[in-house]
Amino acid sequence: MSQLPIRKTADGDEIETRPLYIEEWLDSLPYIDFNKTSALLYEALVATNKATIKSATRIELAELYNRPYQYYVESQIKAGAHHTLQTIDAMQNQVSQMKQIAVALSFACKLAFDTALNKKTLWKQAKPPVEAMLMSMNYLSHALVLSFLEYAPVPKKVWQQLNFIYSFAESIGCHKKTYSIPGANNKNINTSIDHTFKKIIMASLVDPHHLPFGAIWEVYDQLDSWADHTQIIPMRVEPNTTGYFVIDLKSDDKPMPLVKFSPDNSNENNRLLDSIPLQNLIQKQMDLLQMEQPIDKSIVLSPFYAKSLLSHMLKAWGLPPKRYFPRKVKSGHLNIVTGISAIYYYLNNGNAFRSNIASESNDDEIDVLESPTETASQVNYIPEIWRVIDEGSGGYAIIRDDKTKKAVRVGDLVGINNSVDENNWSIGVVRWLMLSRGIHKVGLQIITETAQPIVLCASTGSQADRELRPAFMIEDKSKQRSIIAEKGLYLSNREMEMTSGDQQELIVADNLNESSISYDFFKYKMK
Repeated sequence: MSQLPIRKTADGDEIETRPLYIEEWLDSLPYIDFNKTSALLYEALVATNKATIKSATRIELAELYNRPYQYYVESQIKAGAHHTLQTIDAMQNQVSQMKQIAVALSFACKLAFDTALNKKTLWKQAKPPVEAMLMSMNYLSHALVLSFLEYAPVPKKVWQQLNFIYSFAESIGCHKKTYSIPGANNKNINTSIDHTFKKIIMASLVDPHHLPFGAIWEVYDQLDSWADHTQIIPMRVEPNTTGYFVIDLKSDDKPMPLVKFSPDNSNENNRLLDSIPLQNLIQKQMDLLQMEQPIDKSIVLSPFYAKSLLSHMLKAWGLPPKRYFPRKVKSGHLNIVTGISAIYYYLNNGNAFRSNIASESNDDEIDVLESPTETASQVNYIPEIWRVIDEGSGGYAIIRDDKTKKAVRVGDLVGINNSVDENNWSIGVVRWLMLSRGIHKVGLQIITETAQPIVLCASTGSQADRELRPAFMIEDKSKQRSIIAEKGLYLSNREMEMTSGDQQELIVADNLNESSISYDFFKYKMK
C-alpha cells in the first residue's frame, strides 16, 4: 500500500483514525523501503494530529505508531550510529526523518494530554493523563538525541516543552511516580518524568557536538541506568559550584552550569541539578579501568568508546575549561585534506604512499614511495577549501556550504594549509561539528606544525600487522617524540619498525596519548 490510511465518509474522505484499521495499515507498509515508509508514517501522523479525536484514542494511536518508529530507530539509526566507520552524510536522511516522526509523536501525546486535561467531568476536574505527558517527554528527548546525532541545532521550543512537562508534573506531585510507556521491541518500559528529564539533561550537557559520530547514543543509553545518581533539588547557594546545573523551568534553554549563573537572576522557576554522586561513580569506574580491573556491569558503553567517553563525561559535567587564548574573528581560507594518506602525500613533497607487505624476495630495500610523476592517486588528495570564521592559538573554526562534499567526522585527522605557503602543512583533528541546512561548521585543533612523515609496521604478527603504513613522527618542546598512526596499529609494548628517509629503527610503543576513530597518538621508546 503506497498511500495514507483514508476513511470514506458521507462528507468526503478523511484520515483514518480507528486503531484497528491503523494497525492493519501499519502491518501492510513496505518496511524494507525506509524512505517511502518513513515518509508515509510522518504524513499520517501529521494528518492524525490535525484530526479531532478522543484523548484515549490518540494515545492508542501513538502506541501503534511507536512500533515502526522504534523499529527504525533500533535497526537503522542505532545500528548505523554504532558503526564507527559510518558518516553522518550517509545517514542524514534517516536521522532527519526519525527526528520529524519523534516530534510528531510528541505532539500527538501533548494533544492527548491537553484534550484530557481540558475535558469537563461531573466534578469539573480532569484526571491528569501522566502517561501521555511522559510519552511526550520521551519523544522530545529522542528528538534532541537525533539532533545531536546529526550535529544539528536543537529544534526550537523542545526545551520549553520539556521544562513545562516537568514543571506541571512537579506541581501535581507525580513527577517521581513510575509509569509504563511503550518502548522498543514491542516492550513497555517503566520510568518516570523525573528520570526521563534528568536523563536528557545529562545527555545534552555532555557536549554532544564534540563526540564522535554515534557516541551520543552510547551516552543516552548509559544514562538510563545512571540518571538516578543525579537529583533535582530546590535552588540554593552552593560553595562549590562544580557539578551543579541550573534549570529554568520557564525557558527554552537547556540547564546551565551553576558556575556561570548569577544569583541575582534566581527566581521561583529555578531548580538545581546535582550531578556529583554520578561523577563520583564515573571516577570510580575510570580508576578501575586504569588498573585494568572489572568495571560495573551497569556500564553498557562499547569497549571502543568506554574509557574516552567516561573521561569526556567527567570533563563536560565538571568545571568548564578556561580558554587561555581567546578566539579572534578572522577572514581567509584554509586548504583541508582528510586522512593519514592524504596528509602524508603533502608532507612528503607530493610523493604518495604505496602500501607494500614485506616480501620474501632477496631485495634488501623496500620501495614505499610512488613516483612523484604518478597522478592517478593524487586526485584523492585535492584539498577542499574552507572559510575561516575565527582563529585561536590552538586552532580554527571553519565553515563550508557545499552540500556535494563529504562530511568530516569528529575525531578525523586533517591536514591544514593556510594557502599562503603551499608547502606549509599542519596536522589537526576535528574536535566539534555543527551541521545545519547543508552548512558544515567545524572546530579544528592543531596537533603539530612540524610533523615528519615516516613508514611504520609491526615487527611480528600477521601479514596484515606487518603491512607498511604511513605515519608521522612529532617532537614536542621537551624533545619527547611521539607517533600518529592509523587506528588499530598501536598496542602497548608492541615492537615496530620505523623508517624515516633512509634510516630504519626498531621501536617499542609506549603510552597512548590519545585515540580517535581514525588514529592513535602514542609515545615510543627505542628498542
